Amino acid sequence: MAQQKHDSISLAISIAGTTSYDGDIVAYVFKRDGSFTDRVPVKNGKVTLPFSATDARKRQVLFGPELDNDTPPTLQTLRRISAFEAVLTPGNLVDRIIIPGNILDFWPFCVCWVTGRVLKNGRPVCDAIVHICEVDPRRWLFVLPDLELFRLRDDLIEILRKPPKLQPPGPRPDPVPGFRTIDSEFDLDSNAFARTQISPRRVTASREFISRPIDTLPGELITGLSSSSESFLRSTLIENFYLLHPYFCFTPFWWRYRCDQIAVRTTDASGRFTVLVPYNCLGDKPDVYVWVEYPINGTDQTVYRPPLACNTYWNYACGSDITINITDPRVPTCDPEVDLTGCQVAVMSIGPGVSIDEIQTDGLTTGGSPFGTTLEPRVDFSRTELIAKGVTHYLWSYRRLTDPNGIDANVGGWQPLDRDVYRHYRVLTGGILSYPSDRLGPDAGGPAPNTFRIKPPAPPAPGIEWTTLNEHVDLASGYFETRKLPGAPATRADGDDTSAGLYELKLELFKVGSAAPIEWEPEGVVLKVPDIAAPFPEGTVTTVDAPESRRIRNLAGNTVAFHMMLRVDNNFCQALVFAASGASVDCGIIEAGPGTTVELGFRARHPNGFANYSHSVERGDGNNVAIAATSGTAGGADATGFVQAPPFEYYKSYAAGDFLTGTACTQAAFAEIIDVDATGTNGYSRLGGYDQTDVGAFALVEPCEECPPVKPGN
Repeated sequence: MAQQKHDSISLAISIAGTTSYDGDIVAYVFKRDGSFTDRVPVKNGKVTLPFSATDARKRQVLFGPELDNDTPPTLQTLRRISAFEAVLTPGNLVDRIIIPGNILDFWPFCVCWVTGRVLKNGRPVCDAIVHICEVDPRRWLFVLPDLELFRLRDDLIEILRKPPKLQPPGPRPDPVPGFRTIDSEFDLDSNAFARTQISPRRVTASREFISRPIDTLPGELITGLSSSSESFLRSTLIENFYLLHPYFCFTPFWWRYRCDQIAVRTTDASGRFTVLVPYNCLGDKPDVYVWVEYPINGTDQTVYRPPLACNTYWNYACGSDITINITDPRVPTCDPEVDLTGCQVAVMSIGPGVSIDEIQTDGLTTGGSPFGTTLEPRVDFSRTELIAKGVTHYLWSYRRLTDPNGIDANVGGWQPLDRDVYRHYRVLTGGILSYPSDRLGPDAGGPAPNTFRIKPPAPPAPGIEWTTLNEHVDLASGYFETRKLPGAPATRADGDDTSAGLYELKLELFKVGSAAPIEWEPEGVVLKVPDIAAPFPEGTVTTVDAPESRRIRNLAGNTVAFHMMLRVDNNFCQALVFAASGASVDCGIIEAGPGTTVELGFRARHPNGFANYSHSVERGDGNNVAIAATSGTAGGADATGFVQAPPFEYYKSYAAGDFLTGTACTQAAFAEIIDVDATGTNGYSRLGGYDQTDVGAFALVEPCEECPPVKPGN
């Protein structure tokens, strides 16, 4: 019998068989609910467990190697490194625990250094509570009931037959619960896959693999998925998990991964977190998932927790940085906002996504995109030095240069950007943290109408420091609301955007007591612009003296304003599939005999060509008909034989049999899809709210001699 005191149990520990392990052995004690309580070293072949015989039924004891003392171990971690679980029989305790020697041979475990940063707008977030979890990717496949297993198989086959359309990557942040990428005025991105934010680092299969149809996948995988054997199907899914897991993002959410928390860390002043994670050297490296809380109004609230299936770092590369980008407007950054040295004004970007360096003299980005909705120019000021010189205010204004066709537009003088601009700051009163905002303008007491105060180096008393709660509010120096321009359409039904065209935007500085803008050089003010593209990366972002194309000079040759050209276009796209025409068409049914031709047509319109179209035809089983696939620029020539006549309408004729080539089908139904996607941007994301999609359908059937006529509506 085990030696017992009223509050402890002493056991002898021995090793059965031979082992090469010569390290320390530790007993790890857990309650039955899985919570860790104690770690007790085995010394001289004995261990004293800190609970009574009566409490043995409430405890779990596992023997394993010495782990990091700073991190409470979990049952899952110990089991994954092959720890030995002792069986303690209440009321008849054994006096010796025998650990098989071959188990100890697994104990020279490896450790993985998990490290990362929590950022917001490129600046560190300190005091964030980071939960580091390890995902068990396959366990749910072992226990999934047979019926659900075959349901999963059927869903996967449907996805593999019609791989999801991947949205081109854009400057989108990682998602948070309930996150939607939206403009302040309407939804800009309705693409569900884009909102899941699958990072290339997190997907072991490539984007090219994700887009592969089922008939190009490995034969043994297709055979396994087609099997009616539960055991064969289950082993196929388990063995090919790392190949298939990108597709699990698109399956219904009746399955679940298991995620075990292995550590909780609080970020430091640089937003960093680190933890050592043990794993079996003979197995895969840990699959790591991270989510974040932040203390808000006295409670820890979740501010980042994206979908686990699509945001796990599978087979994590130990030591590589996991960068978490927080978008929650309630979360502040921890470093003080930069005040530029010297006496500089740096005009940096439109929103976070378009650098001034990317805006061309024709007003388009280097990628050929126009601008629309609300534009937010971002400017950094040497606030201390400028205000000391008496340069306390600035003014943004615009004027129209051309109509939508590029013809000079004589529409009058400069118009100010007059929407209110605010900045948030922290206040701590009686232990309660709050975030008031300071209105920078338009300042009724400013030196000229519609001028804005340069944000002071320090917030109003009793403010602690400036902070960024919402980048739309706290980083914009002004708002160019292009949808409020005369002639801009509010809805798709309002027609073309007659306000579209080239606009000039300028920034002027003002001194106290003078209604005239300053001359920059005599005041010692240096105008800077970035020389790299946005979104700006971590590390140093360099600037250069603004070129002549960014300056307005007076007759004396001095700079009096920064300026840039912006091509504005808020047109809605038009997408329309025309009815397929053939030898005999009624209600979308085409009797296709020898020599029958089928003409397909669609409209892909953007009045100024700032949109891309994609046309496809899918046979009833979900397979793409490759001969009918095409894409291009709305209004541009088509590269696959579709003829444009009239403008924005495309037509092409096919032999009916071409749609059935390579299949066993003698007749089939087809879906025809046209997507027209706007290329415009507001500096945050592509203007997806201006997109349009249309779907048509037709069927090719074999003609028959005595078929009854098809009645309308059937």
